[in-house]
Amino acid sequence: MLDIEVLRYLYKESVKNFIRENNINFNWNENDERLVSLFNTIDNQEKRSFLEREILYGMQRNIYISKIDENINHINDERIAIEIINSFNEYTNGRLFTDQSFTDDCIGRKINIDEQKLLHYNIHKDQMNNVDRIDIILATCMSNEADGDDEGVYIYYSITIDTVNNLLIIRMRNMDTIHSDFKVDEQYDLIKEYILNKIDMRLVRNDDNFYRMTIYNIVDYVNNTVLNNFYRQIDESIGDNIEQSVLIWNEELPENEINDEERLIIINNIKNSYCKLISQNRLQNLTPLEIKNLYNVDGYVNRVKFEDDSIGNTRVKSTTIKETLLNTSTFYDIKASMERGRNIKEANIQWLDQNNDRINVVFNNEKQGKFKVIIKNNYFNERMDRYVLQKIIQYSPR
Repeated sequence: MLDIEVLRYLYKESVKNFIRENNINFNWNENDERLVSLFNTIDNQEKRSFLEREILYGMQRNIYISKIDENINHINDERIAIEIINSFNEYTNGRLFTDQSFTDDCIGRKINIDEQKLLHYNIHKDQMNNVDRIDIILATCMSNEADGDDEGVYIYYSITIDTVNNLLIIRMRNMDTIHSDFKVDEQYDLIKEYILNKIDMRLVRNDDNFYRMTIYNIVDYVNNTVLNNFYRQIDESIGDNIEQSVLIWNEELPENEINDEERLIIINNIKNSYCKLISQNRLQNLTPLEIKNLYNVDGYVNRVKFEDDSIGNTRVKSTTIKETLLNTSTFYDIKASMERGRNIKEANIQWLDQNNDRINVVFNNEKQGKFKVIIKNNYFNERMDRYVLQKIIQYSPR
């Protein structure tokens, strides 16, 4: 069953699509009471599966990713995985679980203030019957009397323990529009410490550097997959001429005041200037999909914030969300500083997945100890979640 109090925590368009997929005709502008009534006529197993997906992903667009500082192969054993589930005794209310998966019949029901519930878990296994992932949904309700809401605010913690890549992933929805005192980062800190205390897990101590390099590597990939085509053309056609010209100019200076390192900077700056003009001419009229197909790259950066010792905090962004940063002249002015410092605090990347659906993602490492991925789409699903997670795994430092 779905209670109307829970409906506001779901993406309503997704609820409507689910009802329609079950061959129920209705007015798309039906009120909430009518939507809940129609939803509850659908088969119970279908409803549970839908709610599992929606609460694991759906509106849970703040994703916190932590690298676990140890090999957690011992969790490959299903018995150990179930022990982890049972360790959340404040949420299990003393119930002992033994099955590989569980979904509470009350997953769509109202939650009382200060009540804590385990709504779902699923222990996924690989072909060798080893546990490779555990998905968990914990829920609670916090008082919201200050905002005049007697029902309180529901907090759904969507948790994944990835035993293959040693990752702890926590997804949450930002509820500050409903609860004025709600701080998603604070709620994340609370549930993270709760999990770590319960299962005796340590996170990477220098995780800031780990995640900073992950963001840099992703940005480097999407930018230079395109730009290397232009730099290669420049090197092949006029690279030697540029280097020889800079040498000659250097000899004309009194006492050869430019050293080899500074000379290399000048050469790279000249190449950057050529690359800027070539890329703007080649890319300015191309759509993101055309760039993907032409240069074999599935994403583009449209905003970046980084810190450099010489120029401090710097931001640069494209004119519109549909335009790559490579089309802006300011990007090439700061490109060398960004690559030298490799200290990117935030990057907004537009991915085009296997279906060419756009996934608008912000990678953020501004706050110490937090690697936060924000999905800017109104809604996201497991396929999108896996796509972004795979990028993080692929470009994280080994």
